[in-house]
Amino acid sequence: PEVDAPADDVDTVAVPDFAGLGVGKALDRARELHIPVEVIGSGRVIAQDPPAGPATSFTKLTLRFSDETRGIH
Repeated sequence: PEVDAPADDVDTVAVPDFAGLGVGKALDRARELHIPVEVIGSGRVIAQDPPAGPATSFTKLTLRFSDETRGIH
């Protein structure tokens, strides 16, 4: 039957919610899911792109961490 197109199953990925995770735990979770990550800052995750939920065809997950603007008050 229609088994010759396994790529259709990979097009949608369930992106987990990384909010509040530290750098180590966030990277470990992304590594377990084979998701490439761009890290901005350090501390805890305050934003991510794509957001948590179903996502299609993204090349990497961008995680923004809490101390990115540490010097700005």
